[in-house]
Formats: sequence, C-alpha cells, structure tokens
Amino acid sequence: MGLLNSGSIIANQSTPLIIQPSAAGFTNSVTLQVNSADTMHVLGGPVTNFSGSTLAGGTYNVSGTLELDQLGSTGGEIVTNSAHITLNGLSSSFIDAAGKEALAKLAQVQSLSTVTGGQKSIF
Repeated sequence: MGLLNSGSIIANQSTPLIIQPSAAGFTNSVTLQVNSADTMHVLGGPVTNFSGSTLAGGTYNVSGTLELDQLGSTGGEIVTNSAHITLNGLSSSFIDAAGKEALAKLAQVQSLSTVTGGQKSIF
C-alpha cells in the first residue's frame, strides 16, 4: 500500500516515527513536521515528490531529524527545491539514507517555493 499524506504527519515523541510505504511509494501533499529532538524516518518505496534532483510539493517543517532513505546516500541529492522546507535550529537535519545532508548541494529554489534555515546555514 502506498501512502498519500493529505494532512499533517507529526513526529513528536522520543521514539522515532518510522514510515514504511510499499513499492507504491510515499507522497507528501501537505505537511511533514518533525519536532525538536525527534526523528521521522521514511523508508521503502519511492518518494513521489522527488524526481531527478528536484523535491516538488509539500511542506517539510523540521526541528529534529527528517530522514528520507529514498533520496539516496551520497548527500546533496536535492539540488532544486519546489517545496516548502524549514529547518528550525542548529540541530535540525534533513538527511538521506547515509545520514548525509540532503540539501548540501541546493542550488535553486523555484518560484512559490521556500527554504528557511532559521539558525542553521543551509548553503
């Protein structure tokens, strides 16, 4: 079974929130929120919002750690952003399967999209 998020999925406890969709994949249409010191880990199936090097659609509000294994494991997979990404605080992380920063090579933010670093340097 695939997972289409059409509301909010919130990681708000010390135990990591594991999301494991089938080969049908995972689509974030609205909001993924990871609270401070918490973890959301998405594994299995493709993230349909990510294609090539572009993250398209959805809101990603991260104060803790958001790990999307489907991005890969080289770091810097998200080169073009067409979503809404907020990293809140120095300990916030948006990482890939190897724990590397997925935004390390971010070069372009599309019209009507946002990337906010709060206290954290994204570039």
